[in-house]
Amino acid sequence: MAPQKNAASKEASSPSSAVAPGGGPPQGNVINLMALAPQQLAQLKQQVEQELNFYQDAIIQLKEVQMKMQESNNCLKSLDPEKKEMLVPVTGSMFVKGELEEADKVWIDVGTGYYVEKTIEEAQDYFKRKVEFLTGQIEKVQSVGREKSTVRQAITEVLETKMVQMQMAHAQQQRKTTKT
Repeated sequence: MAPQKNAASKEASSPSSAVAPGGGPPQGNVINLMALAPQQLAQLKQQVEQELNFYQDAIIQLKEVQMKMQESNNCLKSLDPEKKEMLVPVTGSMFVKGELEEADKVWIDVGTGYYVEKTIEEAQDYFKRKVEFLTGQIEKVQSVGREKSTVRQAITEVLETKMVQMQMAHAQQQRKTTKT
């Protein structure tokens, strides 16, 4: 999952008034938020919120996988090679008695229906590496989420400013028409 970066701004000279198309940081193609109509700002805000929701969902999914990897590693640590008899889960709430033939080796699911036989130490190393990788991915996605949140806040501030300006212009126009 390749994270996209965002920045937003209120004024063209400040780093918080522009958004690059596609959600990138202001570089070549920058959108001046103050130049957008309120409807365009509302659409942009909705798009950024959808992207933010996507990243938040991705974080939840990554954390779930990370927890499963940590749980698998913890189970390996509690595996006693001397104790051969154990309960084997058939479903989440049903077990059958089982007996280990080789207590020093395990089969681990490496994805898409593939299983690999590993020693306990190799399996622990595998799960440790997976947890570290997932931690890094979570941090990257969280960083992008923070940037998206900053962009959303900038858009909201510009939208609110424009709405206040419109209300003031409307009130001023009404004062002019009541005087004449």
